[in-house]
Amino acid sequence: MSEEIKKNNEPPFKFKRNEYGLLTHVDYVFNEDGTVNWRKMVSPEYLSVNKDRFKGRDVPQSIDGLEDKDLIILLGGIKQLALIRGFTSVEHELKYVAYNHIGVTSTIQWIPNYETNNNIVTFQACASATLLNAPKMAPYLETIAENRGFVRAVRNFLRINIVSQEELGGEIKEEETSGENHRTLKGTPYESLDKLLSTNKITFDAFTNRMAQAEVEGASEWTKITDIPLDLVITCTEKVQARIAEKLAKKASK
Repeated sequence: MSEEIKKNNEPPFKFKRNEYGLLTHVDYVFNEDGTVNWRKMVSPEYLSVNKDRFKGRDVPQSIDGLEDKDLIILLGGIKQLALIRGFTSVEHELKYVAYNHIGVTSTIQWIPNYETNNNIVTFQACASATLLNAPKMAPYLETIAENRGFVRAVRNFLRINIVSQEELGGEIKEEETSGENHRTLKGTPYESLDKLLSTNKITFDAFTNRMAQAEVEGASEWTKITDIPLDLVITCTEKVQARIAEKLAKKASK
């Protein structure tokens, strides 16, 4: 007598949202202002120690007690948060392509919930992948840039201040030139920012002061362009471009 075959074609819970746009089967964590604390919604299994923060020191064996700046969030955690929050589309647009440099703009359309006054919100972020910030992934620069754009769009929209594993890359390489070490800018986002500042006659001090006013982390400590974390270069470039456009618009209106 053969055993009865049981079908497993029903989910363990109903995947639906309430009037606030929140999943009914998920236990949410909230901030004092009533918004969702998306940082607290990240499962510990998707967090890891950011070893780059402990150079010259013993690397902790556990994430217990570590601050957000000492952590890395894995791609699986970003995908989990995006699924819980809810979105209708993700689009990646190539902004510039070279043999050693891929830049993308990633756009996510989020579903309405009470945090957005029940309005659909579209959020956008930029990212890049180069042979310098992803040296071991040269054949997959498009994928790296795409993943970086996605995680950045999710992190920034959900107010997650933990860098993702995808955003970490190799350091700018030292090269020997005329017997002196220098950090090459050619073919990197640094080169674009450097040219933008030079063309518009913006001193580096004026630039760092502006970034500090815009509350860009660490801006007041930058002494040269390669001090800027690679994942912030495009963000800073966009802020400078926006400032320049604002000045030109005011001048044209006079």
